[in-house]
Amino acid sequence: MRTFGSRLKAARKEAGLSQAQLARTVGMSQGNLSDIENNHVPTSTFTPKLAAALGVEALWLAEGRGGKRRP
Repeated sequence: MRTFGSRLKAARKEAGLSQAQLARTVGMSQGNLSDIENNHVPTSTFTPKLAAALGVEALWLAEGRGGKRRP
């Protein structure tokens, strides 16, 4: 997974959440989440909240570095 959007989408699907569910959980619009997943937005101030909601490391989500799962 080479992009923030692709990692976000994969983690969301792995968590069994729809875009609307995840967006509501972190307090963002579904459209904004869709834009991120489709690589129209390279990063987001919501990255820490998205990572926490999905149970993944924020650094992995944002940059693809480090471990995927939080300890």
